Amino acid sequence: MDSDGLFLLQARPITGLPKEQPLAGQVWTNINAADNLPDVVCPLTWSLTQRYVPLLFGALFGRLGLDLRVHPVIGRVAGRMYMN
Repeated sequence: MDSDGLFLLQARPITGLPKEQPLAGQVWTNINAADNLPDVVCPLTWSLTQRYVPLLFGALFGRLGLDLRVHPVIGRVAGRMYMN
């Protein structure tokens, strides 16, 4: 805490995250995602992205007959965001 306010810091690596599943059988690219998120995605960004990307794209892809629960639009490879 200082004159600017209260700051919360993480003092150790995050160890309670589930292990990532391999993204096999699909084509993944980070061409577009790398421009906006060039580094490893933090847990907050990843959880918000997982929540809101299906809401944003679900109706559009649903009209094309794609179920985003079966064919996800986003994924992580080595902590970086990729698009399917």
